[in-house]
Amino acid sequence: MQYVHRLQDLNPKSIDIESIPLIRAIRQGAQYPLSEQVLEKAFNPFYVSEEDIQAIQESVPIIDPTLGKIQEVLAANDPTFESVNLIRTYQILQELPDPLQANIAFLKDILEFQKSFVQQLTPVMNKIPQAKNDDEKYVLQGALSQVFGVLLKSDALMFNSKEMINESHISHMKGLIESLEKGYLYHFTVGEELKKADFSSVKLRLATEKIQIGDSIYRDALNVRKGVDHAYNTNMKLVHLSIHLFSYIKWLSSK
Repeated sequence: MQYVHRLQDLNPKSIDIESIPLIRAIRQGAQYPLSEQVLEKAFNPFYVSEEDIQAIQESVPIIDPTLGKIQEVLAANDPTFESVNLIRTYQILQELPDPLQANIAFLKDILEFQKSFVQQLTPVMNKIPQAKNDDEKYVLQGALSQVFGVLLKSDALMFNSKEMINESHISHMKGLIESLEKGYLYHFTVGEELKKADFSSVKLRLATEKIQIGDSIYRDALNVRKGVDHAYNTNMKLVHLSIHLFSYIKWLSSK
């Protein structure tokens, strides 16, 4: 892949560019008419699995208890902690349950769709070189557009991640984890700020129970991030599946 590294990178132009080297490989290894076995082998690496969904689901129950921990720290008004950063941590985690649940529901639909995906798709694709008039091409285009619509949750050749896990969630969680590792939840004194003190040195003055609170929130956030990353990466598999499907269609269209 040269241009599509993120969900938002997929568009009609980028998918066309990405298809060029794939079509070369298809020409060397595929024969017309296509068999279900050939397409299954080509598409299987990008399929959604039960394990993918399970990995995402495991992150969801962690969020509410973690929000509760943050609320408790805020309510205590403890000067050991930085309230502004606690609130920001709360906000980042609070935005995740809905898109995670939406992503899980979407991937469950895909899992069901995959069961007959290749079986239904193969005869449609093999008709592409045979289509001679506009009516026949229109029918085939409609059938193939429906497939892309399911895979990308969009009528266009773009992945619709608006209500699901997307780049903003990935960025927020990456930044949060990096900040937590640097003592984001704790108040640094003016002297420590001026000296740009490392969190490892600041920790030396903190009570053990205060460190344990921060460590607990950090571990929870880390586990939530795993689910967020897995959701995003699973969505990316569907983007790559769509690119490969597009490449086969373009190859067949040139025959």
